[in-house]
Amino acid sequence: MIDYTLSAEQLVTRWEDRRAVQNLLGIFSQHFLIKQEQRIFSDLWSAGDDVVLGVNQGYYVGRGAVAGYFEALYQRDVIANRILRRLFPDKVAGKTQEETQGIGSINYFPLDTPVVEVAADGATAKGIWALRNTYSAITPRGPEAYWQWGWVAADLRKEDGQWKIWHLLMLDDALTRAGTMPGKPYTPYPELPEFAEMQQWKLPEPTIEATVREVYTSNRPFTQPPRIPEPYDTFSHTFSYGCEEV
Repeated sequence: MIDYTLSAEQLVTRWEDRRAVQNLLGIFSQHFLIKQEQRIFSDLWSAGDDVVLGVNQGYYVGRGAVAGYFEALYQRDVIANRILRRLFPDKVAGKTQEETQGIGSINYFPLDTPVVEVAADGATAKGIWALRNTYSAITPRGPEAYWQWGWVAADLRKEDGQWKIWHLLMLDDALTRAGTMPGKPYTPYPELPEFAEMQQWKLPEPTIEATVREVYTSNRPFTQPPRIPEPYDTFSHTFSYGCEEV
């Protein structure tokens, strides 16, 4: 058992680690806001091959799969940018495609109510955040806005003195078009021919398909949220936000 009687220097180090972990997830959120999702993996993730991203429908396992997920999010905005530049040439006159990347949508992806625990050995950390988001996206039906509630939970490890994401859960608890009741069916807007190019976009399939979390419906039984981190000594003494099969 690791001794929890810490010196002042050790306490400062633990405080700095917690701050660094929260800042890392803050940067993660900011990359969504500035429409730079393709940088999330290269900037923030572990260099290891055993990285895992979990979403409601399953797990993306390994560097290629996780990077491909965030690259696909970025490519959605690339297609939307192309459509909107074509539809509104007067609005983008004199601006390059790079300068108008992300037009027509916004995603603050705000993370709050953090619970962060750093391992006593200082090698890993765990955190969970609540997500309460209103975001918009360009779809085959044109611009649409959504309400999103859920959790982001992460295992992190320190590599060359820097904290990096190792395992990440991005789980929606409720997701619905803005102005509609969560868990209730609604009639989609009709598809529009000028936005038909958006039909070619989709996320890659998870490496492991599984129901990690069922999105809320009125028939869904109560489902516990992801487990909250607890103090721990070393990673073998705690649970993982990764995938059991890995």
